[in-house]
Amino acid sequence: MPIQYKEISDPLAERMLARQNKAIYPELFVQFGLGKCFLPKYYSEHSDCIENFQVRDDDLWLVSFVKAGTTWTKEMTWLIGTDLDYERAKENAYVRFPYFEYAK
Repeated sequence: MPIQYKEISDPLAERMLARQNKAIYPELFVQFGLGKCFLPKYYSEHSDCIENFQVRDDDLWLVSFVKAGTTWTKEMTWLIGTDLDYERAKENAYVRFPYFEYAK
């Protein structure tokens, strides 16, 4: 059964969008599922790829709360995993360690 998405109302959408980094989440959010979870609208456009993603045994997941040191944690994790390759660390962090909901 496909997940149903609903665009959220203007006052709530505007409050949520005002709290986000517009470079990362430039669009409105959608509400989905029984628990009424909110995700960027982009998710609803690519949910099939995400929901059918094949997880491998060697996948590494970094899951954190907003403003809880995510960037620092992902940089440290990436450097440890690449044996402190500072030269490759100069590449954009979003390319080296993409957000799952935005990766293609």
